[in-house]
Amino acid sequence: MNINEQLLQILTDICSVLRSAVTKELSTQEILNALKLHIFTLLELVSQSKNLEYDELEKAVQKAEAEIRFHIRLEQQMRLYADNLQEKIEQLEFEKQKQNEKKSQNQFQQREGSPNEKVFHQKTICLIKIIIILSTILLQIEK
Repeated sequence: MNINEQLLQILTDICSVLRSAVTKELSTQEILNALKLHIFTLLELVSQSKNLEYDELEKAVQKAEAEIRFHIRLEQQMRLYADNLQEKIEQLEFEKQKQNEKKSQNQFQQREGSPNEKVFHQKTICLIKIIIILSTILLQIEK
C-alpha cells in the first residue's frame, strides 16, 4: 500500500468515526480521542514519508481538520436541536397535565368543545411535524 492509499484510508477512517459519532451520539471526548488516534497515525505516516511533497501533505491535513470541524459543528447543532425538541415535549406534557387537571375540576364541560384542548392538539401536530423534519435531516446526514 503506497503512501497515498494509506492517507486516503486514514481520512476515510476519520470520516467513519465522525459519521458514527453523529448516529450513535458519542460524547465529544470519545470523538476527540478517536480523531486524535487517527490524526496521530496520519502524522506518523507523514513523518515517515520522504517522497510526498509538503504542500500535498498540508492540504490533506487541512482537509481532514476542516471535515472534523464541520462534523463537530454539525453534531453540536443536532444536539441543540434535540434539546430544544425535548424542551418543547416537556412543555407540551406540562400543558397536557394542566389541562387534565382543569378537566377533572370541570366535569360538565364537553371534551370536544374545550379551546385549550384544540390548542394542545395543534401544538402536538406541530411537534410531530418537527420530529419528522428532524428525522429527515438525520437521514440526509447518514447518506
